[in-house]
Amino acid sequence: MRTLRFLVILLGVIGHLTASAQAPNTRAAGSDPDFSGIYVSAAPIGTPNYTQPEVYPFTAEGELAHSAFDPIVADPQQLDDCAAESVPSVIWGGNPMQIAQEEGRIVMRFESGDTTRTIHLDGTLPSSDQAHTITGFSTGRWVGAELRIETTHLLAGVITNRGYPMSQDARLTERYWRDPGQKDLQMELVVDDPANYTQPVTLTREFVWSAEEQVRPWDCVSLGPRFSEPDIDELARMLEEL
Repeated sequence: MRTLRFLVILLGVIGHLTASAQAPNTRAAGSDPDFSGIYVSAAPIGTPNYTQPEVYPFTAEGELAHSAFDPIVADPQQLDDCAAESVPSVIWGGNPMQIAQEEGRIVMRFESGDTTRTIHLDGTLPSSDQAHTITGFSTGRWVGAELRIETTHLLAGVITNRGYPMSQDARLTERYWRDPGQKDLQMELVVDDPANYTQPVTLTREFVWSAEEQVRPWDCVSLGPRFSEPDIDELARMLEEL
């Protein structure tokens, strides 16, 4: 009887150790979630599809920049319809987004402006002379079922098209996850930019997975600044070439 009781206890200990080794935070190689697919806005056109602070914690410099915001000057697409959109403002747009998971990286492509960003998952770091661009330099990692992304080396710009400023020294931290049994992506963005804000700024949104939607090529023909008088002769010439 003592031998049988000892075996029962031993099997219980082994089972406990096995369960601990298979805890959710421990993922086998190649078992990362797959967020690949096309995602669209959950909100009607013209309605903000994200949450943001009721009051932005501006520094004096940030408040001045926000007060002086001119969308025509600050938004490249106001000057050129074919210009690519910048990160993170492109994230809040209503245009479709495609996520492709490749070896050692994730590629996010937005239809508007054919804006494409690469998230390095293989440990690649920015070089000492890394240039600042509209999409910056992004590194990512999986934490359980969450994708976490850090982005630096961005050009100065805005967080959203409402003119909340962002300096070139800003650091973006994104989290992406799915609720249990869902294909839609939840997203949280934290903007750490001491030049413009006294504390990090947090925004959230939802990307709705779609089986029918496509990210179409941005076959754009520029007609110049949106608020300028069109060149009728140039417009006629471009129409003839189509």
